[in-house]
Amino acid sequence: MTAVRWGLPTFGFPSFIALTTSTLVSTVESVGDYYACARLAGAPVPPAHAINRGTIAAVGGILLGGGGFFFCGTGRPIL
Repeated sequence: MTAVRWGLPTFGFPSFIALTTSTLVSTVESVGDYYACARLAGAPVPPAHAINRGTIAAVGGILLGGGGFFFCGTGRPIL
């Protein structure tokens, strides 16, 4: 069994736009999760630098695990 058993992978611009848009929406939604978790835990609102760290960690997970440097087709694109 080889890596290209069904042929070489194909890439399309509409797929790229759809996946990029879904990644951006997921990142924005994560910011809302930080505020919701803080509210449920009774903690103070997270400062901007903490949200930036969380966003960078999420994007790093996407790049490493789901669609960037080490693409794995069945992996989850988040840390």
